[in-house]
Amino acid sequence: MKTPKGNKFIDELMLLIVAIAVGAVAVLNLCQTDRPTYSEIENRDLATMPELTGESLLDGSFFSGTSAFVSDTFFARDQLSSFSKVLDTYKSLSLIYKRSGITVIIDPNPSKPDEDESDITSLPPLPSEPEESDVSDVSGESSEPVINTVPVKLSAKNASVSVGATYLITATVGDNFRGLTWTCSSTAYFKLTDNGDGTATVRGTAAGSADVTATVTDADGNEHTASCRVTVTKPFSEESGGGKEVADFLPNGLFIYDGAAYSQSYFSSTYAPKFAELYSYYAKLFPSATVSVVTAPLSTIIILDPEVSSKISDQGKILDKLENASSLYDDVNFVNLKNIYLDHASEYLFFKSDHHWTDRGAYYAYYAFADSVGLNPVKIEDFDVKVLNTSYIGSMYKYTGDERVKYFYDTVEAYLPGKTCTMTIYDANGSVYNYDSCIRTSSSGYTAFLAGDHAYTVINVPENPQNKNVLVIKDSFGNAFVPFLTEHYGNIIVIDPRYVTFNVYEQFKDYGFTDIVFMMNTTSANSKAWYNYMADMVK
Repeated sequence: MKTPKGNKFIDELMLLIVAIAVGAVAVLNLCQTDRPTYSEIENRDLATMPELTGESLLDGSFFSGTSAFVSDTFFARDQLSSFSKVLDTYKSLSLIYKRSGITVIIDPNPSKPDEDESDITSLPPLPSEPEESDVSDVSGESSEPVINTVPVKLSAKNASVSVGATYLITATVGDNFRGLTWTCSSTAYFKLTDNGDGTATVRGTAAGSADVTATVTDADGNEHTASCRVTVTKPFSEESGGGKEVADFLPNGLFIYDGAAYSQSYFSSTYAPKFAELYSYYAKLFPSATVSVVTAPLSTIIILDPEVSSKISDQGKILDKLENASSLYDDVNFVNLKNIYLDHASEYLFFKSDHHWTDRGAYYAYYAFADSVGLNPVKIEDFDVKVLNTSYIGSMYKYTGDERVKYFYDTVEAYLPGKTCTMTIYDANGSVYNYDSCIRTSSSGYTAFLAGDHAYTVINVPENPQNKNVLVIKDSFGNAFVPFLTEHYGNIIVIDPRYVTFNVYEQFKDYGFTDIVFMMNTTSANSKAWYNYMADMVK
């Protein structure tokens, strides 16, 4: 049968339009003179063009590197990614309405199961882990030196920080001025620390406002000042029922509330017992080790407004149910974090723009674990704290595609181990990396902890007993948790089940572990995929 002439013309016209569009994009992509080096959406450095060598040609790394470079620096990549997220918000929506002060977007094909839903495939997965990298400095063109005649200038005139969080203020001092000192008008709302390098750190302690003042003197001894008004707020609204804050639920199960983005997880009555049985199986494989389960709640656990908490999955109940499942096995030590997180809910435990906990949040998991196995946990005030970033934007901007999240600035701080250690990382591709610490203070994001996610990591602490060994099987929440263990263990083996390729039992059956810790969040701990990952490691 012949194609009608009218239809053939339309087909050819559409083919021509598509060819022109694809060709135009290809030309624009090839002719870029200023390719991007950093993705604001993904909060990471982009791939660079690999060096062409004989070795890179033979092992194929040149071609894979070139592919990554072209993909990462594709024309208008971030704009196209953002546009796709906007389009996603218009898919499969049947109704938008407000209920009890909460804006709800109804999806006719919801993926959220009932709390006791047994069909694991219907559970909404936690978004995949982004590959984060350090933010590299980009130097501009050189210019003639300019004399700075301004006595002192601060990086901000107004600043806002949550209770328990920190904010870094930087002073730029003029060329002919000296003697920088820091003072504050009140110590009732925050603690001020002079870092000795032209910066001062403010740590919020109570809601309120006060001024931070930097003072310098000129050659004649005259003082000059600059001030920053610091306002300390509660990290999350604790008002109940007043409708002050509206939770905006997105189609993919994420939601935005009170200046933060949230994901949710659910309990699986099918896989929770399987996980408990698996933990006990590990205990039997390694009879010299105490097997502990430390399950991290998601950040929704500290939402105290009942108008919102009543509409979302209850992290406390999920932890209780997981504990009940594990209680059937005497050789499993389940560390329920519910109470310790509720006790410290007003502190800065979770990022606002990222799905992970802060290092302060990870500390309380460490404290509960150490206490449960008879270790003496180090007090939080005894750690030196280093601020790595005061304007961090994490994974939730990418996951939501919502412009509001772009302004949910987070502070990344690291509680530095009190003992020196070395860390060796083995990637799934065979690469090996060596570090003289398990926290990279040169990093500005969550990858500061354990340098991110890797198949197999070995940490040695010479000061600690070398026969005290712990195996940590973790998801990315474990990255901030593990460094605290350097206070107690001589050797720490860290495994990410997503990437490891060897049999864990065969590899370590004679290692002599004193402890095994399963450290993952409530989504992973109810996931069929994560169950299979951990079961496959000992097959």
